[in-house]
Amino acid sequence: MWEEAGWTFCVLDDAILMQGQAVFAQEETVGIIFLAGISTCFLMIFTLCLFMVGIMIVRQQLQFGRQACSTTGVIVDFNVRRVRRMGRGRSRMVVVFHPVIQFQRVDGLFAGQQMTCELSIGSYPPLDRVGKRVPLLYIPSNPQGAQINTFRWRWFGVCLWFLISLVGLLMAFGILSSIWR
Repeated sequence: MWEEAGWTFCVLDDAILMQGQAVFAQEETVGIIFLAGISTCFLMIFTLCLFMVGIMIVRQQLQFGRQACSTTGVIVDFNVRRVRRMGRGRSRMVVVFHPVIQFQRVDGLFAGQQMTCELSIGSYPPLDRVGKRVPLLYIPSNPQGAQINTFRWRWFGVCLWFLISLVGLLMAFGILSSIWR
């Protein structure tokens, strides 16, 4: 039995009594800990899946970099796309700017051929300006799938993906360690 802030507590075999009334039964405690453990396990599985997808994206980017030819291109335009976004129970239109890049191929028989392609990744606001020269990677069999070869365009999203999954994993481990103490 102990007193704290004017309240009297007493621990019995199956309950904690506060001023003579059971506040928290042991069965309820076990149930709450079980539910917290299960939900934390789901959080851990979800974030591990996020982490694995991130690893697959990194492998894909590394393979792309090994197979690609390197050249320099010029941003000649931006294609504006309107994308519907859901948030807070309502949808709204968001404008995304996709760079259109012009470059000369440097591979084999097609060397010197002028190409123009729109990047599949866009941003708002535009990350670059029309007329800017950018390093470029493209696969000779698919020059329309070119990518700007800078950290911001190739790796920033992947790093953000890993950061989010790492925070989720750390939260799950922290919760589990506090539950099972």
